[in-house]
Amino acid sequence: MSPTQELPVSSNRRLYRALYYVCDKWLPCDQALLQHINQSLNGPKGTFICPERILGLIQSDVSLHLFTLARLYALLAHEGVAIDENLSAREFILEGGVDFLRLIFEDQKVLNTSHSLEDADDIQKLRLFESITSASASQVLAPSYGIDADDGYSGALVRQAGFLLIAWNYPTVYAQALRAESEGQSADAVFIEKLGFSAEVLTIELLHRWGVSRTSSRLMYGLKGASGLGAESTNPLTQLYRTGELLARANLPELYPSAKENWEESQKEIVKRLGSSGMEAIRSACEDQLNHYRMNIPELFSHGLTLDPKLRIPLFERSQLSLSNPYLSLCEVELRDAFTKIYAALRPQGDQEEALREILREVIPKAGFKSGCVFTVDPSRLELIPQAFIGAAKRVDFKNHDLTLSNGSNSIVALAYLSPQPIVEYHRMSDGSYINRIASYIGLDNRVGVLFLEIDGECYDLDSRLVLNQFRAIQHALSACLT
Repeated sequence: MSPTQELPVSSNRRLYRALYYVCDKWLPCDQALLQHINQSLNGPKGTFICPERILGLIQSDVSLHLFTLARLYALLAHEGVAIDENLSAREFILEGGVDFLRLIFEDQKVLNTSHSLEDADDIQKLRLFESITSASASQVLAPSYGIDADDGYSGALVRQAGFLLIAWNYPTVYAQALRAESEGQSADAVFIEKLGFSAEVLTIELLHRWGVSRTSSRLMYGLKGASGLGAESTNPLTQLYRTGELLARANLPELYPSAKENWEESQKEIVKRLGSSGMEAIRSACEDQLNHYRMNIPELFSHGLTLDPKLRIPLFERSQLSLSNPYLSLCEVELRDAFTKIYAALRPQGDQEEALREILREVIPKAGFKSGCVFTVDPSRLELIPQAFIGAAKRVDFKNHDLTLSNGSNSIVALAYLSPQPIVEYHRMSDGSYINRIASYIGLDNRVGVLFLEIDGECYDLDSRLVLNQFRAIQHALSACLT
């Protein structure tokens, strides 16, 4: 019996059609690997074949692994063999040996899919990476739950089947769901609206189609489905697979806003189960699983796509801080590079004082400003107080500014505190040269002070737009430091 052969399914017509569709279209596999497996299984008689090696090759490819499980379950259902939580797919296949492997790969039309790993888009690559990460974590953690490591890997991968099949066969819907996730909404809500079912329900009905009862799906994989009834929280499978999935989500903070919370929860369970070296063991297992893809399809996963939430989360947060500065891209390259240290220091639990020093001592001079001052507001006195002095400026050069007289004041510092835009003032010096003074408020949500800078008039006239954009970039970064 093939994965596409009919078995009773839900009466939901959209789901019924979708099952036929995804089983027919399936997932892309490494065709060169498939050819190698076929040649190994069907080579000249007398050729030594190691079933463990063949299973190792199968496990290195997500599509082949799920196909093998599908065929195994379908063949067992056809023979009337009970499929329950006591079944170990690996042990059963190894017991059947090469002949059983040949039977599994006898009907492999579904693997000749129109999908291609080489043509995978970015979100499909991330889905595949997330699935492998989750399964690798479950593989390493499984023995600590009294579960065979390979069964832990297979079970975790089965739980990803619905997401994988939607990602490849309904890519537009999957992209919409991913955007919803990145905005803190529910991907399942998008799936249900657009397709009529959730990814988990698709997985349950897919298993049912292969011959696994819905009750067994709950017991074997901790799946709940539309009824919301699943394995009890005390079932070790529930915690095992949840930990792997949380870790995988934690490793993709660009997709999941809850990445930091996911990391804290999964890390706690990993340390509890495996000790301080547990994360490294999981990372090693993940790299082993990715190794085949990286060697044979190097363009599939970028070099930077690794399992390291501890690094990836702060890097992402840092990039978000940088992206929130709309003027950064309008600065000169040298100045953009100088901002790197600032946003590194502005990451959570970072050193904001270091960031402030970088702005005052490095960034502002590189932008061409000769001197200036940072004023902070004293709400009780309604005054702007000079606090930090830049370049050639000294404390005696600046005074307090009374905000109660700002409307009638000639001081651009006081006026700038209330102005929505930077104020620019042309000023001629006693030696006949001239400068431009620029002032604007600082603060992201609330105004906490004023940034006042001076630049040579010729530099300003040479490219006033660049000067103002760089001033605004400094203003924005300074606001992030002070609020």
